[in-house]
Amino acid sequence: MSSIATLAEYGLYVGFALKILGFLARDELKLRGLIVIGFSLDVLFYATRMPPVTQSVWLISAQGVINIALIVLIVLERSTLGMSAQDKRLFAAFRTLNPGQFRRLMKLAERRQSRPDEALLTEGQPVTHLFWTEAPKIAIAKGDTVYSASGPVFLGEIGLLLERPASATVSLDEGTEIVTWPVNRLRAVMARRPAFSNALVARFSSELAEKLAVSVPMPDIAAPRQS
Repeated sequence: MSSIATLAEYGLYVGFALKILGFLARDELKLRGLIVIGFSLDVLFYATRMPPVTQSVWLISAQGVINIALIVLIVLERSTLGMSAQDKRLFAAFRTLNPGQFRRLMKLAERRQSRPDEALLTEGQPVTHLFWTEAPKIAIAKGDTVYSASGPVFLGEIGLLLERPASATVSLDEGTEIVTWPVNRLRAVMARRPAFSNALVARFSSELAEKLAVSVPMPDIAAPRQS
């Protein structure tokens, strides 16, 4: 028996031990990595038999490829690898989401510019989209009162979470860059994926708290000056 075949026999036992360690690992990436190494040693063993056990080589190799594909998915789920600079900047705004959840969110997103005379939200009307903008000037009208705010900011998150009509009319200067998500599709994904839903609810709850902390009471804004 060749030295390679002999080493492959020892490798079979090492591979078995690595797979056991993998199944004991709590971290899925470590689990998959150890199993792939174990499978590789199994393939080496069966490939160095005389004659080679080709069926086992192919079947174990297929299992190894599946696990490698899962490793790639796990890495993408945990890292910003492959994200554009623009997406990374937006990802920073979704600080409760992991990279995989953010990628799932962006599959529903549309990047565009605001249109002439477009109201992103209309007071008393259903909220159909969630918006994100970095606009330096955002016009907000509530009843007879008009005031301005600035980005970066989410718009429509109350309508998304509570299914309430818009509490104000919001518009931007023509040509302002915005990111939009259809509310119905977002709710559908949130209903199917509890972890994704919890991450979004946590983010928007934080957003609402931040807005309340810096908001000025509407009566104070609207009140006329006393002579």
